[in-house]
Amino acid sequence: ETGTVVRALAFKANLATSAVTERTYKLRLAPPIIDPMPNPPLGYLAPLYFTMTCLGGAYPLYSTDGAHPATAFTPPLILQRDVTFTAICAQRDTSAVELIADSPPVSSSYHITAFSMLNVSVAESSEIQLAANAI
Repeated sequence: ETGTVVRALAFKANLATSAVTERTYKLRLAPPIIDPMPNPPLGYLAPLYFTMTCLGGAYPLYSTDGAHPATAFTPPLILQRDVTFTAICAQRDTSAVELIADSPPVSSSYHITAFSMLNVSVAESSEIQLAANAI
């Protein structure tokens, strides 16, 4: 196991010093911040412009096929169809890989509806007349 080792002991005047205790810690990056959030009640209209950021100098990786995220994110990502998006934040500094782990994966499903304009043509002009009944 890799990480940062912390060793500690307790002491106080007139008491015996405790034994040294040690524990190894490996920091984990925060998960990515995704915008927009997945699936409002009615979904989204295509195209959906999607952004993702990571904190602490990390960089986002993603996949849209269920595989472990390995594609570098270049904003904005434009989504045209329903997709399940999996993303992580990864460490930029490869010398610190033993100290800091990638973020846990975040998976989100997006329902995206294609939108097309209706083409309507009117062959001839017509009038609509409304009649009101007198009361």
